[in-house]
Amino acid sequence: MQFGKHVHSMEHDEWLESGADGSFALGCVDRKLRRKYHGLLTVREPGHGDAWNVLAEVSEVVRQGDFHARLNDPRETHRDGDAELVSFTPFPHAAHTYRIEARAELAPAVTITRRVRLDAHGQVELRYSVRGVQAPLQLSLAPLLRCRTLHDLTFENPFLDGALMQVESDDALEVCMQPYPGMPTLAFRLELPANASVQLERAGRWWTDLHYAWEAERGYPADEHAFEPGQFVVSLQGDAELTLMVGLDPLRPEPAPHERAPQGLAEQLSRASEQFFMRTRAGTSTLIAGFPWFGPWGRDALLALPGFYLASGDFERTAAVLDGLLAARIEGLVPNIPALGDLPANTSSIDASLLFVRAVQWLGTQAGADRVERFMPAVCELLSAIADARDPRMRFDDRLGIWMERGPWALTWMDALIDGQPVTPRAGYAVEIDALAYNAAHFALAWAERRRGSFARAFRHRVRGAEADFLRRYWDDARGYLADGHDGSRPDWALRPNQLFALGLPYRPVPAHLGRSALATVTRELLTPAGLRTLARSHPDYRGQYRGTQDDRDRAYHQGTVWPWLLGVYADAVLAHHDAKMCAAQFEHVFTYFREHLPRAACLGQISEVFDGDAPHAPGGAPAQAWSVAELFRVLHSLELATAQRVAS
Repeated sequence: MQFGKHVHSMEHDEWLESGADGSFALGCVDRKLRRKYHGLLTVREPGHGDAWNVLAEVSEVVRQGDFHARLNDPRETHRDGDAELVSFTPFPHAAHTYRIEARAELAPAVTITRRVRLDAHGQVELRYSVRGVQAPLQLSLAPLLRCRTLHDLTFENPFLDGALMQVESDDALEVCMQPYPGMPTLAFRLELPANASVQLERAGRWWTDLHYAWEAERGYPADEHAFEPGQFVVSLQGDAELTLMVGLDPLRPEPAPHERAPQGLAEQLSRASEQFFMRTRAGTSTLIAGFPWFGPWGRDALLALPGFYLASGDFERTAAVLDGLLAARIEGLVPNIPALGDLPANTSSIDASLLFVRAVQWLGTQAGADRVERFMPAVCELLSAIADARDPRMRFDDRLGIWMERGPWALTWMDALIDGQPVTPRAGYAVEIDALAYNAAHFALAWAERRRGSFARAFRHRVRGAEADFLRRYWDDARGYLADGHDGSRPDWALRPNQLFALGLPYRPVPAHLGRSALATVTRELLTPAGLRTLARSHPDYRGQYRGTQDDRDRAYHQGTVWPWLLGVYADAVLAHHDAKMCAAQFEHVFTYFREHLPRAACLGQISEVFDGDAPHAPGGAPAQAWSVAELFRVLHSLELATAQRVAS
């Protein structure tokens, strides 16, 4: 990606690198720190619930005689460095190339490229390529440390121990430090070529004027300090390659694998999907819901899992995510957010358990029923836990409707709260919850009739008349679409995309002619190139822009904001009621939109959590969201497969 005169149009875009253990690096193209989450290393350390933001940036200065040039100043309120950023490439790893213009001392011009890579051990590798060196010069590398939990800020304090201890090494300069008691030891390793030498200059100073403009816009504290323990001053006699590694002690250097930039939409989505996979140091496999501020979430992982399986083709890894969620159950149910370190679980979710059933069902159709057989007892147990009201906030009625009690919680995916109260109240019955329950019960019963008689006896009576019960609750001929919910007295006729689950699941309670009517309404009122609106524009509560303070954004979160992940259930509904040719036509403008978006906008190579309901649908929320990527990949794969089958026949 060459900038030239277009550098200013790209400077606010972001890039993401992630490691197999969930560690990540995130930054802007111009390397300004605009979020408190921007940084070169955030690790997920066992024993601590929140991730640990370690390394904000590395300040680089080139010196030769009396001349010096700073490559970049990460402080958003300061001018750029003296070097010109001439190119940025996000793939296969984030790479910035700077040019220091030719001067009497530096002729011809020197170019320096920095590549960022995270490996499997929670450590970041910064590889510098220096070209055009005609006379000896120095390159100083100064790490800027935060050493705090993910969401907090840090400030100059007397408790941080900045002492650097040198470690014996034959082939590199290695130093370590333990910034705070009880926190992990940090390690730094600098590898040099034969034509270079290094001197460690201890500093121990604070940078006290970091300002995060995007945090201020979001209504959060936006000023922070960072600690510089010292500088690695590298003396170069000619062109050179050098590598600075930063991570938890001990560092484990490993060769970089051969990688290439992804080609085409499918490859880009496949690469993006892989960035969310996480294997903890304890050996548990899961998916990160989104970067930078989400962790392993149950609901998000289960919605993303089908697309992740297609993208990776790795059944064992996919099954391991299901195993991890089963191990995290509370009162027999899958939590919305499993407990992590010292952070307790969030159990405010009825759909996570039902989505677990859907994930097993879907995986069985792709990998074979025999491969998911071991999950079927758990499928029955999850439904039995709901029937037994293990969580008193939710329970089955006499059939397959699930009643949710009113209270200071939100149990569906529309879960924004302000002052402890849901922004989108959905107590009583919710259409997608009942559709998921209908599908789950029929799927489980088909298996249990042959293998688990106790479950079959308990659920046979529930499925009788369940279709009629569902339609009485949600359908209206005059409107021609499904209500979003029912409070026990009256339905909620807000037009939302949640009804798509009732139209596209394998077992569905809506006849085809009614489903086509509802689908046409959803298509006309909610479909956009970036996903589906969460509320029709004609509704008085519609909010077309997702921005402002936390409360402003929460009021818009599910009140018109577009969510890309809904494209997956939308495609399921279209394929259930029409053919693949029509579905492909519906998605032509969607794929065109994301072919442009993925490599050129927002977080490069990723898909944002949400987009504005109003055109031009500006991206917002987390800049990289697992279910956004995975569900679009699932749609693309399904349509390519259907097209291939049609051509073959």
